Amino acid sequence: MKDGKLLALLKEDPNAGMQQLISQYAGLVFAVVRGRLADICDSSEIEDCVTDVFLHFQAGLKTFVPAASLKNYLAVIARNTADMYMRNRIAAASLDDGELAFEIPETGDFTEEVANCNAVIDSKSCMSLNE
Repeated sequence: MKDGKLLALLKEDPNAGMQQLISQYAGLVFAVVRGRLADICDSSEIEDCVTDVFLHFQAGLKTFVPAASLKNYLAVIARNTADMYMRNRIAAASLDDGELAFEIPETGDFTEEVANCNAVIDSKSCMSLNE
């Protein structure tokens, strides 16, 4: 179904419109999400992410302006939602390790930590320029 007809169906009958949208674009959304999350998430988390993509679409439907195709719009939502899952998964994994990646000084003086971070950033910048 073409985008214009699908958008009209979504306005007239949201349930039927979402069913059509899902049947038409589930493969695309699944491919985008799986491509981003296959290495760090299991299949049930990937399916949850795909569901969230369509929920995000439905939640933003009232403000949707058809400047791009639904296909592109859903692909962007899928990418962003998968990236959110990835960040959450990485954050959860680092917290599961039981260690903080940095120490908080008791004095509240971050001067030394900032200097160390700047030194690391500068060395990384120099390495990337030299490569």
